[in-house]
Amino acid sequence: MRLPRLSRSEDTQTDPGWQVESGRAALLLFFGLFWATVLSSVDDFRPFDTAGWFRAQECAKSFARWWVSFLIVDLLPAIGLYGLYKSHRVIPADSAGDIGILCAAIASLAVFAVPRLLHAFIATRTTRRAFYSDDEWSQFLQGPKGTDDQRFHVHFLPGLFYIVFFLGLASAIGWWFDP
Repeated sequence: MRLPRLSRSEDTQTDPGWQVESGRAALLLFFGLFWATVLSSVDDFRPFDTAGWFRAQECAKSFARWWVSFLIVDLLPAIGLYGLYKSHRVIPADSAGDIGILCAAIASLAVFAVPRLLHAFIATRTTRRAFYSDDEWSQFLQGPKGTDDQRFHVHFLPGLFYIVFFLGLASAIGWWFDP
């Protein structure tokens, strides 16, 4: 698999900066930036608390939380990135213009579904007992996300909306302007 290049412009008089040569290169750039933002925003859930594996009462719950977090926070975006990179439906194939970059930026916004999906699956009233001890849950409720509505659908449906809306919008723009 050959990755698109993000290269330094040779013409320093007109463009002294970096240039993105295709929509695919823009996808890698935007998706990486947005994914990094997502990784810092899920910290309140303590998704990768490996120290909990060594606490007697929290071992199973901490490991279960780690495993589900790995699937949602790491694997789901990686599969999504691979799908977007390989597909020509959302980002027009080898698009070098503004439309490819716009489609890549919009499609990359779908990664912001991750915190909502993670919240839905590990930190709601119906799922929390499998992933948090009573002490951990009371600490979570005191944090910034503890004031949110803790029902599953309140977080799951917006997470799905992020995915469907942003991928659909990017596809529509790509189809409309680069058929």
